[in-house]
Amino acid sequence: MFATNRPSGTDRPVPSFAEDQVADSSADTSVRNPKTDRRGKSTETRNAKKNTERLTKEKKRNERQAVSPAKSTAVIDSLLTTDESSREKTLPADSSRRDSSGLPLPAATPDSIARDSSAADSLRKPSSFLDDIISGSNTDSLVYKVKEKTVYIYREGDINYQTMNMKADFMRIEMDTKQLYAYGITDSLGNKSRPEFTDDGKPYTMDTISYNIDTKKAKIKGIATQEGEGFLIGNDVKRLPDNTINIRSGKYTTCDQTDHPHFYLSMQKAKVIPGKKVVTGPAYLIMEDVPIYFLGIPEGFFPMTSGRSSGFIVPSYGEEYVKGFFLRDGGYYFAFNDYMDMTLLGGIYTLGSWEASVSSRYLKRYKYQGNLSARYSKDIIGEKGSEDYMNTGSFQITWTHTQDPKFRPNSTFSASVNLSSSGYAKYGSTTMQDYLNTQTNSSISYSKTWVGTPFSLSTNLQHSQNSSDTTVSLSLPNVVI
Repeated sequence: MFATNRPSGTDRPVPSFAEDQVADSSADTSVRNPKTDRRGKSTETRNAKKNTERLTKEKKRNERQAVSPAKSTAVIDSLLTTDESSREKTLPADSSRRDSSGLPLPAATPDSIARDSSAADSLRKPSSFLDDIISGSNTDSLVYKVKEKTVYIYREGDINYQTMNMKADFMRIEMDTKQLYAYGITDSLGNKSRPEFTDDGKPYTMDTISYNIDTKKAKIKGIATQEGEGFLIGNDVKRLPDNTINIRSGKYTTCDQTDHPHFYLSMQKAKVIPGKKVVTGPAYLIMEDVPIYFLGIPEGFFPMTSGRSSGFIVPSYGEEYVKGFFLRDGGYYFAFNDYMDMTLLGGIYTLGSWEASVSSRYLKRYKYQGNLSARYSKDIIGEKGSEDYMNTGSFQITWTHTQDPKFRPNSTFSASVNLSSSGYAKYGSTTMQDYLNTQTNSSISYSKTWVGTPFSLSTNLQHSQNSSDTTVSLSLPNVVI
């Protein structure tokens, strides 16, 4: 187990067996005739005995030099139990490694290196619970159970971790599994709060959530989130680390009453890739809790982009007293380029009325911008043949234009036009503001200044209309030089 460490002055090899040396000596002197030289034989015997004693003493001296008397009993026992052959196979000593008594230790073997490295690994500092700090606040209490390694947060809890934010009246964080549970609490008036979860700037509202802080996976019940101009609602939802959402028993609606929408597209299952697309299975339309199966689809694919893109516009649903139930403001949006777009909308009523409109916006950066729209409404009120029966058409045209002052500093042009038929505010309007507005005004103005001269030009055209008495006033352009 230990190698011999001989002093630098002793370079002679130590023979393993003294008997071989005795045999060799006797072989060297066997050329003499023992019958004729008795004196020589006794001399050879004495020399062989002396050589044997000398070699034995030298062997013991070398062993004493290899093992110091000050070594421990364990080392001594190991040497006593080690035979000569195993001692010959001992690795050479490493002068840089010594034991407590100062003796050199054998060179490290690969196994011992592996054991040392594993021991070093076991002594490394254990990894922390999370990669970052969880910060937050609450209004009631925070309970930490050490044995269970669980934290409880009560009332208006608000915690932040990296890009994640969670707000709920009850939260439980399990240290071992890195799992976060949150749900709302019902107050004394019967109103139940709902947790609000935000990740990467995307807000979600739900009934309950189980979120893994490490893997960023979540199981959600009763979620409602806004996607584009509509709202996505799901009863059973799984959120994956890449923000992909798998929904079972979902709804899509443009109604802002997400707790109980008036109309929605019922989906058996759907997959949402935020900012890209929504893929659905069988879906059908539901209005006022009445399913309309013939307006269903076997599957659907809806692209979603963060910028402007052409596509269909979902109509709104409602009822008017004189026109009946309606589907209106549905149509198609055209995104021609970054400088111009157009929207086509239409609507139908159960009592026969209908309407159509077209609007366009234009923009030239640092020069001008504006919008132009035209709307026509066919209004059928009452039953045909009755005294209050009415079948009339009305229209409205609006135009606004503004010019950037930096475009042409010496001249300006602006327009604000609002023209409509006399019966549009009463029969064709779809908003309360248009219905109550009986006075419309329009104006178009232009001005120009010649630099370096005392001359300037200003002209203005005005129009005024009163829908209550159907009077229209128009002023000729006023020119001032």
